[in-house]
Amino acid sequence: MNATTQKAPAAPKITGRFQLQRHQFCLDVDFECPAERITAITGPSGAGKSTILRCMAGLERSAVGHFESEGTVWQSTTHFVAPHRRPFGFVFQRPTLFDHMSVAQNIGYGLLRQGTPSGQRERVINKIAQDLQISDLLDRRPDNLSGGQQQRVALARALVLEPRILLMDEPMTGLDDDLKDDFLDQLTNLQQRLKVTIIYVTHTRSEIARVAQHILRVKEGRIAESLSFADYSANEGSAEFRSLSHLKPPIAPPPCADANLETRLPVRNLRYDEKHKICIAEYESGDETFEIYLSSCNGKQPLPSAQNIAIRAADISIALDAPKTTSLALVLPVTIHSITPPSLPSENVITLELRSGKHILFCSVQYYHLRMLGLTLGKSVFALVKRARYG
Repeated sequence: MNATTQKAPAAPKITGRFQLQRHQFCLDVDFECPAERITAITGPSGAGKSTILRCMAGLERSAVGHFESEGTVWQSTTHFVAPHRRPFGFVFQRPTLFDHMSVAQNIGYGLLRQGTPSGQRERVINKIAQDLQISDLLDRRPDNLSGGQQQRVALARALVLEPRILLMDEPMTGLDDDLKDDFLDQLTNLQQRLKVTIIYVTHTRSEIARVAQHILRVKEGRIAESLSFADYSANEGSAEFRSLSHLKPPIAPPPCADANLETRLPVRNLRYDEKHKICIAEYESGDETFEIYLSSCNGKQPLPSAQNIAIRAADISIALDAPKTTSLALVLPVTIHSITPPSLPSENVITLELRSGKHILFCSVQYYHLRMLGLTLGKSVFALVKRARYG
């Protein structure tokens, strides 16, 4: 009997072709991206990012083309599924909640329209509210919510119908960094658990680094690039190097104001080790706990009530591999979150933002080391903390 070779099933994907003429703007795109993943659409303002999202949703009826996901055709030359019949969720730049309804009523509005029985509707609302940590808000009205809370309610309203595709149009607009971090953490966790396809419009590289597995870069109504996050990160790193090409490797470390930047991290179990005459604290990053050895504690004074530590940017070095034995205060696995060139051409020091779980650490490195180590956006490295103090 001849052995037969079975092909692995093709990975689910989304394909689209849209053409739309509006006044002086012309959209002409042809793209493919993975399903059950987060794809970021990025590009300058006016490039057509939001218009592509609206075409996917069926909100641009004059757009011609073809759109399908995982084998289901939503639009073609002979077929068009109305927006309200597409199992898609849409989160806009602004939450657009119903002011006269409670949070629970806003979330359950689509279920009500579908005729879902009240008991089942209540269970589904409570479950998604628990997932997004807004259970305590269900009885409030939107005008009594913060911007971040409103956006989580809008996300809950989109997810409660279990959409096959979730379309998000710059949902972080107007939120501060802490709210963005919480929102993005919840978004990525939900996507991994629900396996929903998310198309996420943004012009912010830090958001792309946090959530995207695939990137569509749009320019003047065209798809300029379609690439994985790994390729995007490498290209962005090359762009950073090119933008700094006027600099020369330093002979001596120049003065840099950014070296005085401080990171503050929350810690717990701050204590004094009498045997080794040193203060120790614990820092949580994701599922891991790290011990930090502090330099500003001698055991003679009471420990502070504030459970935070401070680390200067100048006291952090970068390594590609973790040292096995060291006298450092802390060795922490991090991801490069952003790369900021020096403010003056005469300076050679670049500021890095390093992500550890929900927290950002600032680090100053010389241009020579940036190139020598091949540091790029999204790269996983180790932050070597020479000293830390509570404060």
